[in-house]
Amino acid sequence: YHDPHVVAKWGPDWYALLSNRPGESMLQTKDGPQWSLNRAYAQYDPGSSSQVVGFTLDNRGADLFHTLTGANIGEEMAILLDDEVDSAPTIQSAIRGSGIITGQRTDQERNDLISLLTAGTLRARVNPEPVAVDSIGPTLGQANINRGWQAGWIGLICVIGFMLIYYWFAGGIADIALVMNIVLILAAMSAFDVVFTLPGIAGLILTIGIAVDANVLIFERIREERRLESDLHRAVDNAYRSARSAIVDGNVTTLLVCGILYYVGTPEIKGFATTLGIGIVISMFTAMMVTRWIYHLVGPAAWNTAMAEMVGTPKINWFAKRHLFLAVSAVLIVAGLVGVVARGRNLLGIEFSQGTRAVVRLNDDALIDGKLPTDALVEQALQRAGAELDAASMSGQSVQVNELRTANRVSEFIAAYDDSANGGNGDGAVSRDEWTLQGRSLEAFALLNSDSDDKLAAEELEKTLPEPRYQVTSAEPDYEKVRQVLNAAFEGLLSSMEELDATVLADRQVEAMNLRIGPKGYVELTEQIVDDPDVGGVFHQDLADNTGGLLMVFEVADDEQAMTPAALQQRLRSTRLQAGREDLQVVDTTVLPLRPAAGQPHRATQFAVIVRSDDVASSSKNAAAWERFATDEKDLLAEALTSRSSLESQTNFDSAMTSRASAQALIAVGLSWLGIIGYLWWRFGSVRWGVAAVICLIHDTLVVVGLVALSAFLAATPLGRLLMIDGFKIDMAVIAAVLTVIGYSVNDTIVVFDRIRENRKRSVTVTPAILNQSINQTLARTLLTSFTTLIVVVIMYIWGGDGIHGFSFVLLAGVLFGTYSSVAIASPLLLGFKQALVGKVTAKADVA
Repeated sequence: YHDPHVVAKWGPDWYALLSNRPGESMLQTKDGPQWSLNRAYAQYDPGSSSQVVGFTLDNRGADLFHTLTGANIGEEMAILLDDEVDSAPTIQSAIRGSGIITGQRTDQERNDLISLLTAGTLRARVNPEPVAVDSIGPTLGQANINRGWQAGWIGLICVIGFMLIYYWFAGGIADIALVMNIVLILAAMSAFDVVFTLPGIAGLILTIGIAVDANVLIFERIREERRLESDLHRAVDNAYRSARSAIVDGNVTTLLVCGILYYVGTPEIKGFATTLGIGIVISMFTAMMVTRWIYHLVGPAAWNTAMAEMVGTPKINWFAKRHLFLAVSAVLIVAGLVGVVARGRNLLGIEFSQGTRAVVRLNDDALIDGKLPTDALVEQALQRAGAELDAASMSGQSVQVNELRTANRVSEFIAAYDDSANGGNGDGAVSRDEWTLQGRSLEAFALLNSDSDDKLAAEELEKTLPEPRYQVTSAEPDYEKVRQVLNAAFEGLLSSMEELDATVLADRQVEAMNLRIGPKGYVELTEQIVDDPDVGGVFHQDLADNTGGLLMVFEVADDEQAMTPAALQQRLRSTRLQAGREDLQVVDTTVLPLRPAAGQPHRATQFAVIVRSDDVASSSKNAAAWERFATDEKDLLAEALTSRSSLESQTNFDSAMTSRASAQALIAVGLSWLGIIGYLWWRFGSVRWGVAAVICLIHDTLVVVGLVALSAFLAATPLGRLLMIDGFKIDMAVIAAVLTVIGYSVNDTIVVFDRIRENRKRSVTVTPAILNQSINQTLARTLLTSFTTLIVVVIMYIWGGDGIHGFSFVLLAGVLFGTYSSVAIASPLLLGFKQALVGKVTAKADVA
């Protein structure tokens, strides 16, 4: 049996499916033997010392595969996906239940193959050429992310000012290192083509805190050494030497977490891990090398510069207060868990619960509140409409708007108005006349025309032209309710979606093409038709270019509904993307204007629409498939002409899609905790240190999640309004913030642990006196680092905008309670659970 469509090239060779007899092929077909691939995964191959793709089959598949491979050892076996050869490995032995697919692949190619194999049989073939190339803003809309960046820069300036005031000359050195960190991080991200996402911003913020933390550690050590050492040069060297272990341990542990998060994490988590990892490496270099070099370059005169001291070394019996701290933590955790139970699924954001995702396209001259549209204005309009229609799920925190960025937006915009087919003069700019020719408002033109020269040039539009498409994600699962709110919010602003009085021609002669349309309303462009030079007229070449396609013709009732070819193309594309049309074939669409409208030479009232699909053979080869294809396309055209839909696309989604991402996030966090335990066990000589640190991290995570759950109950209270608390939900922004808290908290905890190890010296056990002494000695560093980090976070929380308000709330709570837990929770656990809970304390003797 030979199927000419199941042929493709792999490497230098061509492969074809030659047989479907038992023992010679193993296809996934409805009519064939039912078998399935249970799992595909990456694994290490000792024979080739490389990563390969492993797979396992069900029992039926195992038997079939054993027969197939056993009979063809030494032969190449083509693996076909969507009738394309993806790879052609050589069969090395008879394989039954599981095997591996070898071959030289990049990590991305290997992951793509695993994803395709895991997906199984798809409902439709994937188009190798994308219908459109969109770039969704990184979790936040552009307006909100701009405000977040602005708040971050203000916070950074405040940190620089604080370090300069508190540490004087030393603070200036730290500021030089901090600015160098930011520059090098941005340079590294640019070099590696890393895009800033919200988790990436979280990683950058944490990097600022870690960089300051390393410098604070060194400066506080210099302060201590100067009390003991008269030689200033030696004091500085001793300070750097003493601080090195704490800096290395804290940063290496966090770097280990980054590696694990990147390896098994979701794309959002990988963005966080990448930025933080780059920042850690750079901050270690600047803190331990650059600042020391500057110290020695300037010389001893600078070392005599005074440093402010507001904390000093207190004499607090922290261990004696451990029961109070444990009680406070228990109350917070229990209250948070009650909040989690009380809110139930309402605690989950739209990424983790059911809802609707829709894309709206605004007219090119659309204005919202007299301004060119932005994602923030679109969201405000939705919230107003949701409130007016009493649609709670389409207002407040449960709706999210993302601007969709379209490739070649400016060039396509200019072509739509300046192209001669649409009435333009082809000068590469949009004039006032070209704009009004297509019925656009002069008010919008004036806002786009920033230089007031009555011409929209490409350079100008790069700055002023807004994106027309916005993705709206809501927790509302009802299609119709979402549609109602969108129509109410953007009445008169939505692109080309009014109902037309149009007729799809059937059993008619089309004079402009000298072609008769059959009684079903379409005609197949066979070779016999396109070879006739009299068919098609001026459109003959267009028909020849679409041999094998389906041609339909329609006309509108009057000239008032005439449109440009570009507007019709957009209408057809929007209808094809509507929910419920996932089974349509991927097609190439050609629109031909057949009858110009009176007085509107660039608009038409009669069009030919040609659709062609490589997936559908001619009617002579498969009549049933062709008829289904033709009927579907005719129905699509009819709907496109009469639909009043305001949505370019609309999709329902539920938690099934997010369950895998959630599992990945949990696995990543779990592995990072195991990594911390292992590293601290190795560095400190006992597993107790790692377990204590991880318990501290679990404590911080539970407290932060509990506060997110309780936020809904606090939001309506006077205290909640005073603290700017909203009813936050667990979404990807909160997940990113929790990861940031984990990274921050472990670094904070290790600094205290390192001082405990240093003070313990040769002692076998850790005593309460050593705990108190170590916490008191590092308290200045702990408070100063937390304060500088909080400067940035508080500014982001207050002025960063609604888009990152929940993210900033979690960071704020995490930094506060991460600092608290590293002092009050983690350290007592080093004595063991029994001693930490019931051990007796000598009130003064244990305070150093």
